[in-house]
Amino acid sequence: MKNTIKLLAAMALVFSTTSSMAFGQDPEPTEGTIKLYSSMADFLNKKTTGEAQAEFRYREAGFSIVYLGVITDKEARKKAGRIFGFQLGEKVYINPRQRQLKRANNFFEAQFIGPYIHYKVVEGGNAQNALQRAYNGQVVVRYPAEKLLHTETGKIRTLTRKRFRKWAKDDPELLQRFEQEKQKSRALNRYLKEYFERKQK
Repeated sequence: MKNTIKLLAAMALVFSTTSSMAFGQDPEPTEGTIKLYSSMADFLNKKTTGEAQAEFRYREAGFSIVYLGVITDKEARKKAGRIFGFQLGEKVYINPRQRQLKRANNFFEAQFIGPYIHYKVVEGGNAQNALQRAYNGQVVVRYPAEKLLHTETGKIRTLTRKRFRKWAKDDPELLQRFEQEKQKSRALNRYLKEYFERKQK
């Protein structure tokens, strides 16, 4: 009975999210040309180092987070080598830890926030592993995490409420508004954007 409850809970985590390809939104491309960035410096300077034709697989990670899988032929993968990220249309994607265009690798939609590159992941294992672990009676804890890659040091940090509070000590008005926010975790990147925008003024 306990295993069944854990399995149902894990399934709820996997299937209770809203797809980025939901009704009412423009369909995401299933194939096209990606512009490659070999290094973070190229990425920051918007200097493409090549292109590749690819097919795309959108993988629901949970918590409304969607990973992008890229499928290219062997020659294109070899020519691309190690990459930092790529551009698809108006969006950019990175995977700092898996820097090759392998079918199994996932890439994360990224954006700039201050001196950081921000992207979202789901930690605690992938959905399939979570279901298997729950079936075997193991405790399954999967959770969304917002990552911040520093553009100068290359270090990756997790954006948390504690970390934001530490940064925002020098902006009492913004910090006060954040403390009054009912859904702080969901609003973190919005407040972080505003924090760095206010610092530039």
